[in-house]
Amino acid sequence: MKSDAFIGAVYAGVLAAIVSSVVQLGPILIGVQTISIVVVAAGIFLPIGQIFTPLGIILGIIGHLIIGAIWGIVLYAIFYIFGLDKSVQKGLLLGIFIWFFGTEMMRWNTTNYIIWGDIEQVWKLIHDMIFGTGTESYSASI
Repeated sequence: MKSDAFIGAVYAGVLAAIVSSVVQLGPILIGVQTISIVVVAAGIFLPIGQIFTPLGIILGIIGHLIIGAIWGIVLYAIFYIFGLDKSVQKGLLLGIFIWFFGTEMMRWNTTNYIIWGDIEQVWKLIHDMIFGTGTESYSASI
């Protein structure tokens, strides 16, 4: 990977993490979802009693952006290896994979805040599919 492409992939992942988190605010504000993925990311670093503190929210945002950057690099590598054809479908599939991987990571107790509710998992899947498609949009242009 060229360094410019690497930085572009990091930007793609961070930008997609921001966009998907902003989109996720809609269901939270109308009351069909209760937990943001930022809270789950904060649970990676903090015990459950400190997740909803200002420090917890800041660490959650930073953690979510770092995880987004890592997945941006992964998606760029997938495009580099397999080509750009059908990149939207690849982005959606990556989102589904991230959802599955994230759900399994929660089951392995990598975070102190776990999403188990059905509606929360559906919204997490939608969040991850938006993330994968958003990362695809920018990565495909690198």
